[in-house]
Order: sequence, then C-alpha cells, then structure tokens
Amino acid sequence: MAEPEVQLPNEPKVTTPAEPEVQTAALDPVLTPEDTAVLEALSEPALPAPLSDADIEAKYAADGIWARAPQVPPAPAGVVNLENLYLTSIDPVSTATDAVALPPVVAFETDKVLSSIASPAAAGTRFVLDDNGLVMPTVAGALSPDGFTVYLGRPPLVPPATLARATAAAEDAGIEQNVLAEFRPQPRPAGLLERAERVRLGGLSKSELAAFRPALRPQSVQERAEQAAAAALNTDDAVNEALATAADPFVTATQLAITSSYRPGGRPQGFAQIVQRALRTAPAPETRVASAAAIAPRTVTPQIPSRASVAKAATTNNAINLRQINLIGVYGKPSNRRALVRLSNGRYKKVVLGDRIDGGVVSAIGEAELRYTKRGRDLVLKMPR
Repeated sequence: MAEPEVQLPNEPKVTTPAEPEVQTAALDPVLTPEDTAVLEALSEPALPAPLSDADIEAKYAADGIWARAPQVPPAPAGVVNLENLYLTSIDPVSTATDAVALPPVVAFETDKVLSSIASPAAAGTRFVLDDNGLVMPTVAGALSPDGFTVYLGRPPLVPPATLARATAAAEDAGIEQNVLAEFRPQPRPAGLLERAERVRLGGLSKSELAAFRPALRPQSVQERAEQAAAAALNTDDAVNEALATAADPFVTATQLAITSSYRPGGRPQGFAQIVQRALRTAPAPETRVASAAAIAPRTVTPQIPSRASVAKAATTNNAINLRQINLIGVYGKPSNRRALVRLSNGRYKKVVLGDRIDGGVVSAIGEAELRYTKRGRDLVLKMPR
C-alpha cells in the first residue's frame, strides 16, 4: 500500500513521475492450438515429395544432375572372396594340430597318483607303543598315528625264498678263470724295426741305403785337357793301331773313286818369325785406346740443292704443343702396335698396351691415335697433321 504524501508548509510541491508499465513473460505460458501446430511443424523436418520420372528427366536436362542413385550391378559369379581364398603351399605336413594324430590323453598321465592322506586320529586317542617308539601290532590290527594299521604275524602272501646260487657262481667264476688262463698274447711280429724304417725312409731300410754310393764327380776342364794332350802325343801309335785293326777301305769303293790324291802344300818357312815380327810392330793397348779416342766423330751433311719455297712447304710451324704430351708415331703390326710419345719434359717414350703414361694406362693404339684412361676419363692423342 502506498504511503500518503505529506506536504510540509512553506515547501514547494514535488510531483513524482509515474512508473512505466513493464510486461513480464510467464514461466509457463499458455499455448494456443495454433502455436502448438506451428511448433510441431518446426520440430519435424518436411520431407520433399518424391519426384516422378518426368520431373527427374526434366531436372537432368536442365542442370545435368541425375536425382536417383545408380543401380549397383550384381557381383560376378566367378569372384572369390578374400576370406575364402586359399593358396597352395609346399610346407611339410605337420600333425601337431591334427586331433586324430595326437596321442590319447591317457598317454600324458605318466605321473603316479598320490595316495589319499588319512585323516588324523581323533583327539584324546592313545596308542600303545613299545620301547622303540613303534605301535605294538595285534592280530586284529592296531592303528598307528600315521593312519595305517599294523597286524601281528606273517602276511597271507609271502614272496618265495631266494635260491642259493653261491656255489654255482663260484664254479662259473673258476671255469672262466681257467678259460682265460689258456689265452696267451701273440709274440711281437718279426721285422718290426725294418718295416718302421721302410715306412720312414721311403720304402728302403738303412742297410739298403748304405749300399748306395754316389756317382763319381765328372772330370774337370783341366783333366780333360791333360788327357787330350796326352792322347795327342800318342797320335802315331793310335793311327798305326787304327790302321792295323781297320778293314780295307777300298772294299766298298765306287767307280768314281780316285786311286791317289794330291799331297797338300807344306807349312810356309819362317812362319814363327813372321808372327814375332807382327807382335813387335803392333801398338800397345793404351796407344790404341788413346788413338781411337782422339778421333772425333764427323757429321756428314749432304749437299742437296734446296729452295726457300720447298723448305717452307715442308715445314709446319706450331704443329705440336711442346708443353703437352704429343703422339709422334705409331708402328708395328695391327695385332701388336707400339707408339712413340713425346712427354712434356722433352723425353721420348715407347709404349704398348697396358703401359702407364701421364698418370694413366694405355688402353688402345690405333693407326694414327693413342687412347689412355686417366682418373676415369678417356683421353686421346692424335698424330700431328
């Protein structure tokens, strides 16, 4: 309830402005049937109406888009699914996963089953024990603390007595010893040392090797010369002996054989004096060497008329670069060619296939060129024109 306004005396009258009217929405508004229909229409999306064949063809003619999904062709009959694909192999047949080939389960039960453990005796049970601490057996059977029964007397089934075979075993041992006593080792084979020597010395014994003697040393040159000189002194005796023992040489003579031959001329008189005179007049070896060294070689230049034009035509200036390697000439057969090369230092060298030159290896020699490989590169030297 609004309080009444109190106006004091001598105070101006104050007018309070009116508050604006504010509309507030209710938390639970009341919807009309029209609002409910609108909300239901908005909550459910409207599906487009299905197009007819004529509408689809008209749309395809306008924008080139076919409104229906393409039909999926049926799968061919011969296609095999990857899950059903099986590739043949040559792996060995293994029976590890074959249930038929596996042994039965009973075969794996090789361990013995443990006996059942007896229940302990009831509390307060007393056992009759002897001086050794064992249960005293009875005919009816006495229960032991371990759970088994002890009977007094022999069991109904007794193993047979062991046969006494000590005497038979001793007799057999005596027979075996007598049989072994009859054996004697074989004597050592004869000639064992000789056979060992033959194996070690290549099939010969020491006595056989001692019988060999080295061949005599051949005669030296001096001994042969002495024998030849001694034989020359006895030439007359040898000739007479040969003539005496020789057959008649004219037995097999032909019709063209001569009856006598001319006697050769005798040695000239004074031959020894001529040799001595030549030795005296011959110069000394030092003189011959000095005279030969004193003669200087002479260069002979042929006098051939030449013109300036001919010499100029026969001369080519700057044909080769003297600072580089140049091919001077090629000679030899095609199967075995050789080349003459001038090096950059002015020296000449003859090379064949496989020789090293300028840090490379000669690989081919042609009629007018030479090829060599250097650092993986193929270089060519050609004859100057």
